[in-house]
Amino acid sequence: MLSRPCRRRSHAMIPCEQNPSWSDAPFAHGFFGRLGGVSPSPYDSLNIGRSTQDHEANVQKNRSLIAAQLGINNIIHPGQVHGTEILDLSDHLPSDHVVADAVYNPPKSVGLAIQTADCMPVLFAHKAEGVLGGAHAGWRGFARGILESMLQRFQKDGLQSEDISVAIGPAIGPGAFEVGEEVVDAMPETCRELCAFRHFQTGRWHVDLKQAATMMLRQSGVRDIWVSGSCTYTDQAHHFSHRFATHHLNGQTGRQVAVIGWPG
Repeated sequence: MLSRPCRRRSHAMIPCEQNPSWSDAPFAHGFFGRLGGVSPSPYDSLNIGRSTQDHEANVQKNRSLIAAQLGINNIIHPGQVHGTEILDLSDHLPSDHVVADAVYNPPKSVGLAIQTADCMPVLFAHKAEGVLGGAHAGWRGFARGILESMLQRFQKDGLQSEDISVAIGPAIGPGAFEVGEEVVDAMPETCRELCAFRHFQTGRWHVDLKQAATMMLRQSGVRDIWVSGSCTYTDQAHHFSHRFATHHLNGQTGRQVAVIGWPG
């Protein structure tokens, strides 16, 4: 796992984490948290999730604030279902609501959004050819191969994994991600061996999702991987966490977003 520190943009109107190796890239990106929006508690304040009970006007305003900060006119927000469907924007933009857990190749002036509240937001960039992508990877999506499917979509266009740069954003950390045996069993064998462990006090299983994703990407040939050190569960000051909300807030929380796309 790459140890370079994240760059948290505190000077901007809305704080976000960014991959330092993309600082000079022609595209814009950001892993946004919960700060800088207009939503009231328990969605305070940058909630972008329509699946919550937050007012639609708040969600729309928060989305527009993010778009304005990144300078992207049109950001595609697909509905996510923990699946492996990839929305391909190479030929056309969706005319209405679509369901997909990954988005590939937004054209100029378009961005893609991956919303999370513990799952991993994973952004992809082939900087030489200007091809971008993003995936929503919780344990189900990861186990079902959403990240491999994204790499295969790049390869379909002749873009090899070793030339793709990947950024993994804030997600639930291993100390907070207690799971049942069914989750451990769903992991690829190498991930079970190196990314799943029993807690020394409780004896219960925990999984390190970011380490598992990093391992899989490296095994697939990706060389340039940046990983956020932020845990959505433990850092409630900056992030929404579905699991934390389930444990402490009657399940009510917002959704944060990772965006990558082309300004204009």
